[in-house]
Amino acid sequence: MIIAVQAVFLRMFIAHLLGDFYLQRIGWIEDKNKCGWKSKKLYLHSGLIAFITYLFLGILSAIWIIPVIFVTHASIDMLKVFLDKKCDNCLLSYVFDQILHIIVLVLITLFIGGHYGTELITSIPEFFSNPVLLTLFTAYLLIITPVGFLIKKILTPIGEQIKEVSSSEDSLDSGDKCNNLDNAGRKIGYLERILVLTFVLINQYVAIGFLITAKSIFRFRDNKPYLVEYYLLGTFLSMTFVIIIGLATVFASEILWPGSLNDLFILLNSMSTK
Repeated sequence: MIIAVQAVFLRMFIAHLLGDFYLQRIGWIEDKNKCGWKSKKLYLHSGLIAFITYLFLGILSAIWIIPVIFVTHASIDMLKVFLDKKCDNCLLSYVFDQILHIIVLVLITLFIGGHYGTELITSIPEFFSNPVLLTLFTAYLLIITPVGFLIKKILTPIGEQIKEVSSSEDSLDSGDKCNNLDNAGRKIGYLERILVLTFVLINQYVAIGFLITAKSIFRFRDNKPYLVEYYLLGTFLSMTFVIIIGLATVFASEILWPGSLNDLFILLNSMSTK
């Protein structure tokens, strides 16, 4: 029963990550910031998250979750828009926004655990109720886009200063540098975090050292020290967040479901050797 409740939270959290970070468009965010409560994208986004949360929950009789998620998500998003306009550092509003969303999911999970006991066990396929698989999937979702947004918000003040310096030194190349930073750098970051999380999960920390060394060699070839420092700061922030999430994943798996992570890797290894 406890495992079923844990799986419920993880499925709803996965739905939140997919809806808030992977399915939401930049234009939707800009429209919400501009129009506030009058934004049609606000209601489209909140409705989308409410619907996929209901689907991922897997309990057909819990249709009430759609209006609950719709209202709470829209309200929290509007609170974030308000905080962004009041404070210069939107990093705090970003973190606060996600904490509130998680609190709502925890409260819903507690309610479901007390009112849908039998249905939690009988209505969900076993594959979608495996907390270890759900935890691993959640970890990979977290380290790609959500962590990328967090790092971007931390580095934004430094990035603005670099843009000013770059434009004063070479106004013709500054636009190309910014595009390279936003596009190629983002994709490199995705791959880097996926590799680091995988190395942490399989206990290959030496490989992380080789990855950092290889990336540092290429970065130090840049002839502008402030760009090297900016790249290295982004790299170490990325590594730090991913290692923390990876260790938390391993710790949670070993404490809540002892031996389950090793059993999963043995199963995957046996499947790959067949």
